[in-house]
Amino acid sequence: MDLLEHFKTLSIFDQLRREQLELLAAQFKSRHYFPGEILVAQGDLGNRFFIFDGGVVSLRMTDPNGVERTVGVLPEPPIPGSDQPRKNYMGEQMMTSQEAFDYQAYAVTNVDAHILDRGDFDALINAHPDILRDLPFIEKAEYARTHGFRWVEPGERITSVFHKHWWAIIPALAQFLVAVLVAWLINLGAEFLGFGFGIALFAVGVLLSLIYFLIKLYDWHNDQYIVTTRRVAHVERELIAVELTEAVPLDKVIGSKIERSGISGIIGVSNVVIQTAGRQEGNVSFKAVSEGPAIVRQVEGARIRIRSLRAADQRERERERIQAKLREYILPHVVQKERAVAAAKVQPPPPPPPPTFTQKLRKSIHSLFELQYQRDSVTTWRKHWIVLLKQELQPVAALLVLDTAFIFYALTPDAQVLPYGGYLLGGLVLLALALGWVWWQWEDWRNDTYAVTSTQVVDAERLPLGIREKSITAQLDQIQDVRVEVQGILPSILDYGDLRIETAGQGSQMIFKSIANPRDASEEVFKHIEAQRQRVLQREIDLRDRLTIDSLIGYDRIRKEEERHRKEEEESNAARVLNEEEDDDEDNNLL
Repeated sequence: MDLLEHFKTLSIFDQLRREQLELLAAQFKSRHYFPGEILVAQGDLGNRFFIFDGGVVSLRMTDPNGVERTVGVLPEPPIPGSDQPRKNYMGEQMMTSQEAFDYQAYAVTNVDAHILDRGDFDALINAHPDILRDLPFIEKAEYARTHGFRWVEPGERITSVFHKHWWAIIPALAQFLVAVLVAWLINLGAEFLGFGFGIALFAVGVLLSLIYFLIKLYDWHNDQYIVTTRRVAHVERELIAVELTEAVPLDKVIGSKIERSGISGIIGVSNVVIQTAGRQEGNVSFKAVSEGPAIVRQVEGARIRIRSLRAADQRERERERIQAKLREYILPHVVQKERAVAAAKVQPPPPPPPPTFTQKLRKSIHSLFELQYQRDSVTTWRKHWIVLLKQELQPVAALLVLDTAFIFYALTPDAQVLPYGGYLLGGLVLLALALGWVWWQWEDWRNDTYAVTSTQVVDAERLPLGIREKSITAQLDQIQDVRVEVQGILPSILDYGDLRIETAGQGSQMIFKSIANPRDASEEVFKHIEAQRQRVLQREIDLRDRLTIDSLIGYDRIRKEEERHRKEEEESNAARVLNEEEDDDEDNNLL
């Protein structure tokens, strides 16, 4: 069927003129899918619109438990007694939200499809804005998707927006009324004492209180709690801009709870705390809301969808791995040829230019004082430079005092008890000792390191010259909690503090003391923990895949053996029939 004929069955294009439909049809690309080919995977960004011109497409969805079920087919089966056209398209969100597909679509038979990409569609409406004007549902759907917020990403959609209950503004209203009452009492007192400025004070007090209340009212009105298909967020609208103050990805959410107390609990007002995994994320609190249960349901529904997408992605990756392994066994010549072709296309990158002397010198100097550095998969931290300054205060102070004393004695004839050269020699000796002390403190600071590797965290302390060395390690899979402690004004300004790592076993604790950017260090530790967890999970998956592949290979061998036996039996039967025919011919000849 011609694309223009297909457009007649799509109500979304009813307002487009024929010339506009022809321009739109020119942007479609045709493709043929063979049976078993996947058109879209569950979780793929919805940036393609499909119109089917033949064949059958199955739509299957994987739930959070990894169970896959069929949710539909395209084209839809005809409805008895209905003359409405069957739906033969999918991905209409390409023109609006680009929200991810909730299902996997694969070809059951040979399928011919016309496909429109979002990039081609954007280029079309940029060149012909009249098409966008004649598709008003797009702008409406875009506003419904973003609610005017620019931070909403492509493929993300706002599902719910919640505001604070009017109960949250009562404290500010009470403060306003108290301030007005105080101003009125001051006015009465001023009139009683005969002062003439009482009414002026009252007017100023009421005005300032009103301004304060209006600011609080504006703040209350513009606090919004938002649930999207990817995250939960707390947004504050300011006078000029929109600020996204708190946001947590849904895959980091581990649960939510409702807190009620006092009068607010009686009237149905509560705080909803969205709990997250990992202290670096922090919890997001929806304060003073009346829709607590609805918020919990919205968040849980979004989490279920995220888990479904993750389960579908994992299932598809497992299928691809098993298919690749089986291809190596069943079609080794094809796999080797594909690898050779791919290797021939890869061009090795040119070698980097050798570093100059200046670059080498700069790198060497930087390595002497760097607070964090990366070597392969190992991230290492040193204590903040403020710790080094504190350690160097003693030798530097001693050096200044001794040098001042020697200069004084050397320049004061009456105080000299040694010849001039003796003071010079003594000063040089003490200078060398003080500089040695400075070097010792610097080397001691430099050798105290904290590191996280692919398998463990390490707290290493080394005295200069290798006099003593102490090292404490903990495996990443033993870490139960990571906390950041920044105490004091100076640490807050300079951004340094302690990283406390709780480990399993005897409740032991490792402390990365006074490191720079402790929050970034916490995130780095969590990244390594997650990478370790993924490696363990991957080993389990590989083991399960090997068992599955071995079973399939065993089945393939049995199938081939069965085919060989059947072929031998057929050949034996054919030979026996041939022999019987030859014997019959000989008997006939004898007769």
